[in-house]
Amino acid sequence: VRDPTVPGFQKFSVAAVPDIGYDYEYAVRFGPDGSGKITADLKYNFESIIESYTKQPAVSSINYDPSRNPNRLTISLEPGVSSNCQRIELFTNSRESQLTAEGDKPLFITSETLRQVNLGPGAEMGRSKELVLDYQLVYTYMPIGKDSVQATLSTVGYIQPNEAMRYSGDPMRGYGSSGGPVRPDVTRMFTAVTDPVVLYSHTLTMTR
Repeated sequence: VRDPTVPGFQKFSVAAVPDIGYDYEYAVRFGPDGSGKITADLKYNFESIIESYTKQPAVSSINYDPSRNPNRLTISLEPGVSSNCQRIELFTNSRESQLTAEGDKPLFITSETLRQVNLGPGAEMGRSKELVLDYQLVYTYMPIGKDSVQATLSTVGYIQPNEAMRYSGDPMRGYGSSGGPVRPDVTRMFTAVTDPVVLYSHTLTMTR
């Protein structure tokens, strides 16, 4: 399917992976927060990820103040960087982490559920374009040497409730010209919203 409401189907629809099929090399930074816990420097990391993809200065500003609201972050792009958006609003709905082990090696797992809203100028004068996307990012980290970590990123994408009918029918019954099922199944509409529709997996090698 080609559906812009599915995370990953458009560039910049997953802020942490601006182009799902692109290989990146970028720097990330982690450090102690106000309470002494080690956390990601999100402002630095997002700018580094985005500009490693665009190969040019692309981020106008990033607004994030974890002491006031750790669940909201705003990325403003320079004009012309993307036709899909000029501003990205990120809302973190939940966070989880777990320290476990695989064999004799420690394994650290983090999970974030996010809503991303992409905003930009619309086709009509005075009207903005808005795209809402829901997804989950699951990272696993395992040390593979003194200064190296092997990580995986799994991105789980969901559809919006107003798109559920398009995904609720039996594909054996055929599809209409709009791409949705000819005979949608009301029962399946509820699971279409809660079940993931796409899964991406990336491998990361981190060196210090």
